[in-house]
Amino acid sequence: MAFLDPRSIVLVLLVVIAGLTVQLYTTMRRQRETGGLPYWTAAALCGIAGIVLLLARGAVADVLSIWLANVLIQAIHLLLWLGVIAFDGRLPPHRRAAQLLAAFALAFGALYAAGAGLAARATFASLSSAAFCAMVVRALLADRTLPSRGYAAMLLGALVAVFLARAASAHMMPTNEEFLAPTDFQLLLLLLQVLLAPLWMVALLAMVGERAQQRLAAALAEQRRASEAKSEFLRRLAHEVRTPLGAVSGFAELIRDRTADEKVREQARHIVVAAEHMIALSDELLDLARIEAGRLDGEKRPVSVEAVVHEALAMLRETFERRRMRVALATPARVTLMADPRQLRQMLLNVLGNAAKFGREGGHVDISLATGPDGIAITVADDGAGIDLPDPNALFEPFARGAGNDGIEGTGLGLPIVKGFAEAHGGSARIESAPGKGTRVTLHFPPDRVLRQA
Repeated sequence: MAFLDPRSIVLVLLVVIAGLTVQLYTTMRRQRETGGLPYWTAAALCGIAGIVLLLARGAVADVLSIWLANVLIQAIHLLLWLGVIAFDGRLPPHRRAAQLLAAFALAFGALYAAGAGLAARATFASLSSAAFCAMVVRALLADRTLPSRGYAAMLLGALVAVFLARAASAHMMPTNEEFLAPTDFQLLLLLLQVLLAPLWMVALLAMVGERAQQRLAAALAEQRRASEAKSEFLRRLAHEVRTPLGAVSGFAELIRDRTADEKVREQARHIVVAAEHMIALSDELLDLARIEAGRLDGEKRPVSVEAVVHEALAMLRETFERRRMRVALATPARVTLMADPRQLRQMLLNVLGNAAKFGREGGHVDISLATGPDGIAITVADDGAGIDLPDPNALFEPFARGAGNDGIEGTGLGLPIVKGFAEAHGGSARIESAPGKGTRVTLHFPPDRVLRQA
């Protein structure tokens, strides 16, 4: 049974440990986990070095190769121990690890020099492995926030027991001949050792994954808290700003209507326009805060899509006329939609308002309503300069604006509100655009929102 000679046993264990340590290294790099990574990297390198050493039978003397391989195994145990400590964010005791490894190397070398038999050397190596693995168990149990740490400690504790049993069985076989003819019990211990070594390292891999999941969950929770805080801030800001602006607008209108001085009337008109603009901005902030908080209130009721389109066009007629833009409306069917009238009107106002601002002066805007088995689609298309972005739908992010639009009035809130309102109705919003080819915005609503078509 040549495969049971000391070199072969050590080689099998090194292959298993090195392979799993390399996997541990790649997993940590993928999870961007830095704590413990240098130590587990060094452990992988030690395992690879041991494999190379034992495969090079003719290059190194037999006694020296076995001695170096055992030193590498203990170095791997100690590096795993340091890695667990560093993984927990504590300062690893490098000096203590170096002293332990040096003590093992000297003692193991002394056994060789004294002519100790295979059994004595195996006993010492097994006891050392048990002691070093027990140190890893203790480090694992120092923090029980990760469930897999307990499993890893349990499996490694079983490995400690196997090492102790191997040491005891080896001690009872004083001659080399007896050691090289193992009993069934010793074969069972060897099998357990080969099985437990990868199992506890698999648990270590799971520990790294759980830590990554914990950090991701913490980051998501922090992001949620930040989003809620931002939404609450926007809501409070918009509410606090809107109330005094309403008073400013009301007094300005009163001055405008009661004064005979044309200059004062003109200044009052400017105040009213500016106040109304700020009120509209505060309303947008309130809508955005409600969307992000998932607290969109609204009364869903049957609404004529065509009627809401005409309302929005009437509110923007002055803008279209000032820019000499032609508007074509194609509604082949009259559709009644279960929707919130204010939100539907606001969606159309924002989309049509963008077409009026960014479309070509003297150009045209086409509004179409298409119905089908998958619901209805309201499309607004202009022949403006288009959007110079790799993905035009990035404009659905709050405060995002297209390139070259810095001189055009806007806050970057209109389209995010359109998307939020559409999704609140179970629908979606999509932008199609290219530089020089205009922009097409489509609002889609599912069939369960359509009450009737005529």
